[in-house]
Amino acid sequence: MVRFVAVAALAALAASAAWGVVGVAVAGGFSMPSGDFNKIVKASPVVDARFLYGVTPTINATAGVAYRLNHESNAELNVEGLRYVFVPVFLGADYRMEFLPCMPYVGGGLALVYSKSSIPAAAAGELEDRATFRVGPYGEFGVEYFFAESVGADVRARFLYAFGGEEVLFKNQPVEAGNYGALDAVVGLFYYF
Repeated sequence: MVRFVAVAALAALAASAAWGVVGVAVAGGFSMPSGDFNKIVKASPVVDARFLYGVTPTINATAGVAYRLNHESNAELNVEGLRYVFVPVFLGADYRMEFLPCMPYVGGGLALVYSKSSIPAAAAGELEDRATFRVGPYGEFGVEYFFAESVGADVRARFLYAFGGEEVLFKNQPVEAGNYGALDAVVGLFYYF
């Protein structure tokens, strides 16, 4: 009986260790705007960080944050120096197919997007900095390639569409979008503990 309990305990510990894997990843790439967002900004670089927790050998719970760099206003807008900050936070899950050393995956979840539009000081009297939060779904697919036991490369595409907020005009031009959409393509590194 003691032997059975010891074997069962070791098996449970091994299973939890396999399923409780923790991973972190950092990536960079480009973000293409879509929806109303496409009317006000150009494509821009993006950086992001991810946290993964293995719920089962093929399913991970995921969390992440991204930051769009140097979002300049669309060339059609006549507002010099208009700048944007967009920071989406992701909560979701992904399913991984085990074809080692490659692991293709698909996933998705919910995103909370913080955005802020800043207008130069000369125009600040007409419209001050405006911060908005939006919520919406995101989906992604990608592949991880292991070049060591717990280290590898990650190539990923993600689509995000968040609702909320409102379109705001300045000098008859949109400076804040009624929705936020983006298609990101990123390449990065991951490490599993």
